[in-house]
Amino acid sequence: MNVLVLTTMTPFAYGRAEEVTNQLVRQMKLLGINAEAMRLPSKGNSPERLLDEMFIFKSLKLLNVDRVISLGFPAYLVPFDSRACWILSSHPQSYDRFEELNALGRSEPRSRSVKEAVIRNDIRCFQSSKQLFAGSRAVQARMQHYHGLVPDILLPPLSDPERFEPVGDDGYILASGRIEETKSLSLLIDAMKLLPSGERLVIAGLPDNAVEARGLQEQVREAGLEGRVAFDMRGLSRDGLAALVGRARAVACTGDDPDRGLFMEAFQASKPVLTVVDTGISSNIVLNGETGIMTEPTVEALARGMVALLGSSIKAAEMGAAGNEKWRSLKVNWPATIERLLA
Repeated sequence: MNVLVLTTMTPFAYGRAEEVTNQLVRQMKLLGINAEAMRLPSKGNSPERLLDEMFIFKSLKLLNVDRVISLGFPAYLVPFDSRACWILSSHPQSYDRFEELNALGRSEPRSRSVKEAVIRNDIRCFQSSKQLFAGSRAVQARMQHYHGLVPDILLPPLSDPERFEPVGDDGYILASGRIEETKSLSLLIDAMKLLPSGERLVIAGLPDNAVEARGLQEQVREAGLEGRVAFDMRGLSRDGLAALVGRARAVACTGDDPDRGLFMEAFQASKPVLTVVDTGISSNIVLNGETGIMTEPTVEALARGMVALLGSSIKAAEMGAAGNEKWRSLKVNWPATIERLLA
């Protein structure tokens, strides 16, 4: 059986979507499945470009392929009868970040028409798919809201669980992913102002751009937190990331896209997770007070959660161990995932 994994790409950019694509193909090959990835260039950063890409993708014809696994917009618009759609993240410019599309379109009617065209094509594609999965609870909720569909959640497994082990406790909270001037990182920095003077936060990852990185650094300077909030803006290897996770007291996953968070890596390394109610991380994974802290997305609530985790290394270790046990019980692994995608 020839299985083609369809996804999009931005040249020279590498993130979790690329990692999932590579691992999905690799793991299928290990199971004796003839698999390849096709990465289609996409940069729909204007309404006109978005519509052009949708038209191009819908016009493609696939040959010598038995099954298709489509991972994201607009790759899943490529027509194929025997197709599984595994939606790892929703297209932000056309869904709940509609205001961004308005700004790009320079006029609300134009932006609205593009949004409606995207959703109309999405619904047609999803309803015709043999299998439909959401990569997180947040994606599932958006699909229910915009498409009236409630797909099963299929979490992407870790590609390298052996790297993430509890190697110590250096007493800091780690927030890692793409560094951008988002509300979630800003809230964590503001929450640090309410914590005792010895507590530390490490923010690690590549910045989206220098302007946003400087904005966060300036927020730290203005709050007088230079010695307590550290930035690591290198392009961390997985080994480098594992070292930071392994020595953290806890891991913060507070962004609106859980795919940018580290909750799987944290639980694999027996570290408790600090999250907020609207991240899309399921409440049956982060059990408040048992495997981590789930709180409201406010400065005061986050500060209380951080104090609870940083105030007792013993309690944090107990929550981390419980999180590891809960994570392992879910049996999120590649063979089971591939079986569901190809069923």
